[in-house]
Order: sequence, then structure tokens, then C-alpha cells
Amino acid sequence: MTIHQITAAGQPAGLRSTAALAPGRWRLLLGSCAVSVLAACASPAPNARLADAQSAFAQARSDTARAELAAAELDQANAALQRAERAWQADDDRAEVDHLALLAQRRVELAMTAARRKETEMAIDRAGRERDAIQLGASRRQVDAAQAQATTSQLQAADLASRNAALEAAAAEQRQRAEALASRLRELQAKETERGLVVTFSDVLFDTGRATLKGGALARIGQLGDVMKEYPERNVLLEGFTDSTGSDETNQQLSERRALSVRQELVARGIDPRRIVTRGHSDRYPVADNSTAAGRQQNRRVEAVLSDAKGELPMRP
Repeated sequence: MTIHQITAAGQPAGLRSTAALAPGRWRLLLGSCAVSVLAACASPAPNARLADAQSAFAQARSDTARAELAAAELDQANAALQRAERAWQADDDRAEVDHLALLAQRRVELAMTAARRKETEMAIDRAGRERDAIQLGASRRQVDAAQAQATTSQLQAADLASRNAALEAAAAEQRQRAEALASRLRELQAKETERGLVVTFSDVLFDTGRATLKGGALARIGQLGDVMKEYPERNVLLEGFTDSTGSDETNQQLSERRALSVRQELVARGIDPRRIVTRGHSDRYPVADNSTAAGRQQNRRVEAVLSDAKGELPMRP
């Protein structure tokens, strides 16, 4: 019941024929209406792209036959949609919500494409079994079987061409995203290595012998966080290193704490901690000569390596 349904006489419109409410009950009713109005006003503003993704998912689930064929793909779409809905409920940046909603809608479309492909494969399989049964009959049935086989071959060829086109389109999209990612990482002064592009956070981010980040480190780490938000399919490996000064135990602990410092800053900026792996390598894998001060400073560092599109990280031996 809304406040507008209460009549000038002080009664709800639907209860005019009943006895007047007691004063305490009346005040309670008005309080409930006011809370309902305030709760409605506190809800986030609707998001059109999220609504489209929700509608597409609901329509896909309503097609029960195809939903069963693409159950795993729809589960992935549902997970993506839930991420978008949580971002909307948390009143995140509209562009972030739009991006997550678009990813969810694309996963729904991929699920339906997978279902249609499986339907075609099942139809082809049925046609093959029917063809075998026909071949056991009379000569007329043998002719029909040959015609059915020709039709099946045409269907298979058409289906193969369709799948090849879809795979080529997906590969092209992945290449474009990978090129865009490489460009973003080069803005962070990433270097090309055998394990891919590596972003190095050098010792100037830390005081000597310590793992606490300096203020100047936050801007570059924030840029790395922005890249990870834009590419949610990518994970990151953070590796900490020291120079050869100090004992093996001290250097190992220091290298691990430095990697963890960068991880904590990324998590504070909204990156899922499950997407971040840290390793400490002490004074192993130097990039410069430890016999000079300049070389030791280069060896005191944290390196960030992004995964491939499947989330696989290039771990060291």
C-alpha cells in the first residue's frame, strides 16, 4: 500500500467499510509506507545494458531443450551476469557495469551458439543411424539412403564452414585484445621476455631492506589494476627479488613481503585476490651485476607478469 492510497478521512482506500484503526496501528501503517518509499528511492538506477543481459539470459534459460545442451556454457554466463549484478548493486562505475553486462550477454550468445551446434550434431547423428537402417532394406531404400547420405554430407560441410567462421572470428577478437593489452603494458614500460611482457617495479618503490611501498609506487600499481579490470580473463604473477646482500633466509622473506605489498595494493583497488599469485625468489635471477651499487639497485625489484587469455601463468622452474 502506498501513501497515495490513504484517503482524506485517514483510512486506506481498500478499508473504508471497516472500523477506524486504533491510533497506534495507524501510526505503524504510515511508518511502514514511509519505509517502503525510502527503500525504493535507495535502489540503484536501472542499467539498460544489464537489463538486456538479464533478459537474454532469461530467454536462453526458458528454451529448456537448448539450455540442457549448453548447461556448462549457461553456468558461465550466469556467473558473468552475477558479477555484473553485484557491480550494479555496489553502485560501481557505470562503464564497469556496462562492460561486465556486455561480457555476460556475449557468454549467453556463445551458449546458444553451442546449443545450436550440438543440435546440428545430434541431427547429423540421427541421420547417420537412419541411413544405416535404410541400407538394410530393399534397393529402393538403398537409393534413399544414398540421397540421405548426400544430404548429411551437405549439412556437415555447412556446419563445418560455420564453425570455422566462428573460430576465426573468435581468434581475430582475441588477437585484437592481446594487441591492445600489449599496448597498455608498454605504457607501463613493460619489457618483452621469453615469458611475455613483464612490468618491473624497481627498488625506488621501497626503502632499502624494507617492503613498505612508497607513495610514488601507487600510481603505476593503479595503472596495472586498471588493466586487470579491463581484462578480467587475465591473472597476474607478482615476483619479488633482492640483491645478494644479506642472508638467504632474510632475502627470501624480504622478496616475498615485497611481492605481497604490491598484491595488497591491487586488492585494495578492487582486484579479486584469487587472480593474483605471489612468489619470492630472493637474490636469484639477477638482471644486473651485484658487485656495484647500481646493479644491486636493479636487482631489488618486483616483476608483474600477466597470464594468457585462459588465465595460465608462466611460472618459473
